[in-house]
Amino acid sequence: APLQLNCHSSMRLFRPHCLNQSVSCRQFSCRGASLIPRRTQTRSCMAQAAGVDAAVQDPTMQYVVLRKDLWMTMGWPLGSVVAQACHASSAAIWLSREDPITVEYLAPENLDSMRKVVLECVDEAALRALAAKLDAAGIACKLWIEQPEDIATCLATCPSQKSRMATLFKKLPLCKAVLGKS
Repeated sequence: APLQLNCHSSMRLFRPHCLNQSVSCRQFSCRGASLIPRRTQTRSCMAQAAGVDAAVQDPTMQYVVLRKDLWMTMGWPLGSVVAQACHASSAAIWLSREDPITVEYLAPENLDSMRKVVLECVDEAALRALAAKLDAAGIACKLWIEQPEDIATCLATCPSQKSRMATLFKKLPLCKAVLGKS
């Protein structure tokens, strides 16, 4: 059931991950994982609901792009491929750690609702071309160069709004690889 905020005569509905019940904003705050009695004006609750509506419409997210040839042609094992994505994602977040969008993305109340999209490209040349395209568009990212091989294996963007980045990734497919059976 959606969380129902009753602010004066207007009503906004949204689904935070922390609650599955209706709550009046005059009584409780819906921030975080628990209900806290509200002692502030109801206008702050309305602003919070509007902020959640905006976040749902244009979420903060991180794109991660892996090279498909790593597992298809070069035979890299699952753990090695996953490690490349982890390296790139962690490095991009670290490099943007003081950016207000990244700070919000990493806020304790948002840790259980982070959004990432993992895509694939065909090879290293395509990955490097994407990095150049993102750079030209002003999108901060980290191109992970695996050492000692000195090859680009993965790219991860710094957290940003989906609307700012989505068009640059439209032609890349979701990474749905089946890496093997054991």
